[in-house]
This record gives sequence, structure tokens and C-alpha cells, in this order.
Amino acid sequence: MKIVDEKSLQTQAQNFLKRISFEQLKKLLGLERLKINEMTLSLSKLVQLFIQYCYEKWSCAKHFWYVQKQLHASTGRLFVSYSVLMKWFARLDGILNLWMQKHKAKTTQSSLLFADSKKLLLGNGHHWVKVMGKNASIGHSSLGSFFGMKLHVVMNEQNQICSFGITPGSVHDLTYAKECLFKGLIGKMYADKGYVDKSFRFQLAQTQHLHLWVPPKSNQIYSSDEALRYALDWKYNHSKMYGKRQGIERLFAKLQRSFGLSIQGCKNVHMAHAKVYASMLAYTLTSQELVQFQTI
Repeated sequence: MKIVDEKSLQTQAQNFLKRISFEQLKKLLGLERLKINEMTLSLSKLVQLFIQYCYEKWSCAKHFWYVQKQLHASTGRLFVSYSVLMKWFARLDGILNLWMQKHKAKTTQSSLLFADSKKLLLGNGHHWVKVMGKNASIGHSSLGSFFGMKLHVVMNEQNQICSFGITPGSVHDLTYAKECLFKGLIGKMYADKGYVDKSFRFQLAQTQHLHLWVPPKSNQIYSSDEALRYALDWKYNHSKMYGKRQGIERLFAKLQRSFGLSIQGCKNVHMAHAKVYASMLAYTLTSQELVQFQTI
């Protein structure tokens, strides 16, 4: 069973929330009015509970609520109802996203980066289309089609997350990379053939000193002298470095296996996004040794 050090996690949440203004806090929560002094549970406690719920991979949210209610009752403390707890959990996506943004690793000219995406399945049934709307759609991967979302991530050689984003499943990796995923990054990046675009590679190198290297497509190698030079440069200078891209695939596997990365069962898009951000936060806080997570 996996457990989290609740005190250290809540302390980290408190330190982060102190740096957010009251007006920004209301905007992140999507509330017009917020009476913090009248809340049964503090915001830092709600954040701690949600990350704990995701990391410990509770299969039943109601069971998690019942256990927490009993723990609070044993010490004479009040606890919120199940419906209120779920409503607050769904409101935390903005806060968790901002917190994760603060923990993104910075890049330098010597940074070695890797980009990829991970499909997030919602499950079968037409009701998911109504629940998620345009925030989820049918996507396609090497293993076939799926319905859900995509998590896009850029990480460095030290397995630190440098950039991330969530899109509907139908959004192409290259499309989101052009929009915002690669913004502000510098260094040398390796990605799969889904990011092939000659003009985009040139633009990145000229405008933000980010050198993108992608395996050349076999039907384009002999299309021009420039394409042939690129293919030869790739074969002799970059193909071995591309093998290190397996690290980002191991990162996705670790997030799913050890940190509860999943959106199945989420009843709205805010809860789905919040669960993804919580999983990445648990991974990041553990990697930086700010919070202790244990398996017993």
C-alpha cells in the first residue's frame, strides 16, 4: 500500500498558497465569493487530500471520503459531506496547474530535451461525449484509435518536467507544440516522427535557439540535397542520442504505475485535469525530496 506524509505535503501546499493573492485565488477556483475563515477544511488541506487521493490510487472516491471522515471524527474534527468534497476537488485544477508551472525545470543552451505525448483514456460509452464536450475526442496512435485526452510533456535528461499541457485526443502533437508546448525552451530536443516539420525546425532554431531533431521519414530522404544531408547528419551524429528518448516513455509509465495518472471515472473536465496535475505534482515533489511518499 502506498502512503503519503500528510504533514509535509500540507506544509508545501500552505507555502505555495501564501504566494497567491486573494483575487487570483478566487479566479483559479472559479468563485465570485470566497470565505476562507468559514470553510470546514482549509484550502491547503483540500489540496493535500486530493493529491493523496490520486497518489494512493483509491478506486472508490466514496471509500476515501468515508475513511477520512472517520479519521477526523476520531480526533473530534468536522469533515465535509461527500458531494461537497467532490465539488472542491473539481475546483482545484487551476491551483494545481499553477503549482506545477512553478516547479517546471528551466532550460539552458546545453539542455538535452525530449518530447512526447501520452493518451489518457476515458472509457467506453456515449455519455463521455456529453460529460466532456469538446475537451475530449477520438484520437489516433500507433496502437489504434481511442477516446479521451492527451498529456503532452517535455522533459530534460535529469527526468525533470520542463513543459506540459493537456489537449483533446484528436489534437496532433505537432499542432500543440507549435501553439505553446515548446515556448520558452532552449537547447537540443529529440522527438518522434510526429513532430516532423522542416519550417518549424528552422523557426525554432532561429527564434529561440531550440534545435529540434526528429528521425527523417524514409520517403523524404532523397527528396532534396538538404533532406539527404539532414538524414546523414541524423544517422552519424544524432541517432544514438535519440535512444535516450525512452526516458520520457518510462516517465509516463512511472506516472501511471506509481503516481495514479488516470482520468477514468472523472465526471467533468476540471476533475480530469486536476487528477493529471496532481499526479505530476506528486512525481515532482518526490523527485525534489520536498514530500515523502512511501510504499508499505
